[in-house]
Amino acid sequence: MAVKLDEIGYWSEVKLDIVSRYAKEYSKIMTSQEFIKGHYYIDAFAGAGVHIAKGTREPIPGSPLNALMVEPPFTGYTVIDPDGQKVQSVPSKIDDGSWFSVCSSADAHEEHQRSRCVLSLLRRSEPDG
Repeated sequence: MAVKLDEIGYWSEVKLDIVSRYAKEYSKIMTSQEFIKGHYYIDAFAGAGVHIAKGTREPIPGSPLNALMVEPPFTGYTVIDPDGQKVQSVPSKIDDGSWFSVCSSADAHEEHQRSRCVLSLLRRSEPDG
C-alpha cells in the first residue's frame, strides 16, 4: 500500500528551509571541532521524507532528505515517526559510510518509547558498539 504524503502549507515550507539551513551550519561547526568524534541527525517526527505543497501540489523534500543533503554530512541519521508506514518509506541506505536507522514502533507516539528507541540507536552507533 502506498504511503499517503502529508500536504504542507507555506509556513511548513519555511520551517523546513530554516531547519535545513540550521543543520548545514551546525554540521560545519561540529565537523570543525577536533574533539568531537561525530555528530548525528535525529528526527522524532520525520514523516515520509517527502511532502506535497498545498499551493502547487509539487513534492517538497522533508527534513530527513534535507539532512541527507547537508555538507559536510552527519555521522549518522535516525528517523522516527508515530506512523510506522510513513517512516519506512524514508531511505535506509546511504553510500557515504554513515549509518541510517529507522525506528517505527507501534508505540512510537509515546514519549518514553521514542526516547528508548533513540538511546538504543545511539548506543549502536558508538565506535565500540
